[in-house]
Amino acid sequence: MLFLYQKTFIYQGMNCIFELSSFSKKVKVSQTDEQACLGTCILTSLAIGFYKSVKEACEELVAFSEKTFKPNIQNIQLYENIFSIYKELYQKNKSLMHIL
Repeated sequence: MLFLYQKTFIYQGMNCIFELSSFSKKVKVSQTDEQACLGTCILTSLAIGFYKSVKEACEELVAFSEKTFKPNIQNIQLYENIFSIYKELYQKNKSLMHIL
């Protein structure tokens, strides 16, 4: 299960639902507005020995809203089709892609 910064959904609307479907996983929305600060707190608390693992720190410090997004099955298939085309294009244009 993935979690994302809460305001991402407000700013991106329906485009975000398609992007979430590309993960093929349910997504929980974090209650924390400052994800970078939370990550720093988790890693610092681990470094000083306050928690024994990242998992333990996350279980204590990360809170989720009630909102959960589920992938749209049709979007998953569409994403997989588009990505397979991209991989083929990339292989055929590899040298040009690295110039870009």
